[in-house]
Amino acid sequence: MDLFEKIKLIIETQGYNPFDIGNKKPIATGLFLTPNGAMSLHMASLDRPNDHELILPEDTFVYDAKFSPDDSWLVVPIDYSGKELHDLHRIPVGSSKRPVPLEKLSEQPGRTLFLDWSPDGSNIAWAVSRQKTNQVVKQPNKTGKAEYILWSGEEMAFLVQWEHPDYLKLTKADGRTNQYHDVVIDPKTGEIILTLPIAPLNYYKGCWNPKKPIFPYVSLDDGRLSLYDMESNESLQLPEIKGELEVTAWDATGVHLFVSATVDARDTIYSIDVES
Repeated sequence: MDLFEKIKLIIETQGYNPFDIGNKKPIATGLFLTPNGAMSLHMASLDRPNDHELILPEDTFVYDAKFSPDDSWLVVPIDYSGKELHDLHRIPVGSSKRPVPLEKLSEQPGRTLFLDWSPDGSNIAWAVSRQKTNQVVKQPNKTGKAEYILWSGEEMAFLVQWEHPDYLKLTKADGRTNQYHDVVIDPKTGEIILTLPIAPLNYYKGCWNPKKPIFPYVSLDDGRLSLYDMESNESLQLPEIKGELEVTAWDATGVHLFVSATVDARDTIYSIDVES
């Protein structure tokens, strides 16, 4: 699916805000109100986005759900405690059983902040809050395998992006100082490669270019959208966009960057040719 197909799905799906949309298969998943008044995890086809199929029991509190890159698995943080302590589970998407059987991945629970898959689907980056520490852990996509802590700190890591095989980017916020940073780390070792001060925007999401180790960010100095190139360690300022920047997405070639911005409660999508 391209960007416009995903937008079309969200527009046509009345009252349904999906957790995630399939990467290769025409499917979506998210919470939906059951006849018994429970918000439970459903799955739907993009051809019939309003026909939802319940895939987990109604008493299963799901915080989020995200498809693996090949759409064979769905990773789901579930809270059985009622205290926002989630355990990470996976669900086989192709299973015909209802409810779909769960396989527990994590050994230690925590409050989920964000999830993302590695590009090859072998690991999940899990941003999680545990007691007084926030962490980004690498959880193997296999049962019985221990997690590996990639990053730990007092700041909140509220966004994790692992579209590039060699770089994992997390966005962290310090609530005491209102300072925000994009941090790029080596997903194999946890080594911090880059710490970049950015503008304090809670809803902005800048994703990796699909062809090059480049990502868009909002400059702390002037609030302008820029690109950071990991190979050259240089920034490129992009044309000024009016409004509050929200979401970015690349086309498959990595040449065009789509940017969503809001002005007076109305969204506008811009297309930027980054090679022109």
